[in-house]
Amino acid sequence: MKRGLAYVALITAALLAEVVFSNHLPALTQLPVVPAPNHIDIDPL
Repeated sequence: MKRGLAYVALITAALLAEVVFSNHLPALTQLPVVPAPNHIDIDPL
């Protein structure tokens, strides 16, 4: 359970970080958005 909550916390933190940075640096957010889905797909497996 703790690991599941940790993954959820990391994913939510990453999404919030992308939203915050996208408001200030839209050009740089294009790179971090690519690896994010890969990690999300790998973690549940």
